[in-house]
Amino acid sequence: MKKISENKFWQEIISEFYQQCQISQESCNCLNAFLECPEIIEMLDGCELSQEECKQYRAAILDVLNTKRSDLTKREDSILQKFSDQNKKAEEYLLDEKPFIDEHMKESVQFLLFQGICKSRGEELSSILSSKVRYRKYSKYKGFSMGLYEASPVFDLTVGNAERGSFYKREPKDKYGKLEYLFREDGRLVSTIYYISENNQEICYVLYSGSYIYYMIYDQFFGKKTLYSVKILKNIHNKLEYLKWCVYEGLAGIHRVGKETYLYHSNKIGKWWSEEFWFPIYNENTTLDGAMIRELYTVIYDKEGDMSGYKVNSYIGSRLAKDVLQKKFAHISGYNEFYLSEKDRLDTGKDSLRWKYPPNYFLCPDIKK
Repeated sequence: MKKISENKFWQEIISEFYQQCQISQESCNCLNAFLECPEIIEMLDGCELSQEECKQYRAAILDVLNTKRSDLTKREDSILQKFSDQNKKAEEYLLDEKPFIDEHMKESVQFLLFQGICKSRGEELSSILSSKVRYRKYSKYKGFSMGLYEASPVFDLTVGNAERGSFYKREPKDKYGKLEYLFREDGRLVSTIYYISENNQEICYVLYSGSYIYYMIYDQFFGKKTLYSVKILKNIHNKLEYLKWCVYEGLAGIHRVGKETYLYHSNKIGKWWSEEFWFPIYNENTTLDGAMIRELYTVIYDKEGDMSGYKVNSYIGSRLAKDVLQKKFAHISGYNEFYLSEKDRLDTGKDSLRWKYPPNYFLCPDIKK
């Protein structure tokens, strides 16, 4: 039976989904750039798929999409029922959210393709990337996946009063509760390892292609690696355009997708949109309508030109949530306005607990051995 190269198969299915308008031009570009990563080329080199295997990959993606679309219909019915005494308001609510949910459905197709390519390839990626490691550093884990190298430039502000941490001067004897950073010769990150317990680690492999940085996050339990999440950062000449992410649900499914889009003023981030869609769940054990979260943040800068806080408004669709619901709306961050403490605001050194603008570690950071 005739076989096809796996790399060519993924190129064809990406093109097919784009022609069917199931993914955007940007997602198509991002996926094709991923297939051009040297590590992905090496990983797929010599791999071939039978016609039956191609059908299985395609069917698995379409099955998830059909389930999610069916759940969205159930979600609309559920919301209409809950607003039965004010049906017009429920319909307006759904119409406001629909274009944004549709956009995130398209994003989910992109992430299902990433899952298809990489879900069972954790060991292969680890082996390929291990040869690129030139030195390592360590920091205390602060409760977030990437610590000092968290991809979001506004992470410090929006996740409470989060700390990125700072590097240890030497390798710690006990690595549990610590983050290990593995670097390339040029200072770019190869991967991070969070040591949760003796048998459980969270490993993030970092790949680069053109203007994209890909963070492939695996949960390793008793040696078995499962693709847990993917983040994509688009960075053009050290100017961040967006950060997208997906959290998977088992081996074939999506729990939620999200995106931060950065809006610039005088070459600095002036505002950013933070969006996340939690997919509805309807099964024998769980009934959840999911949620579309959409918030617009306005950055506050101090006199030194560093981010020191923000103001935020929540939206339902394109309208302010407080106008739609006509009541005070709780923000995901917990604040209408937030300001860093004076101690954190003044701490902007290389290993500081907060992010300093502009970024210096996405492409070729100033980090020495």
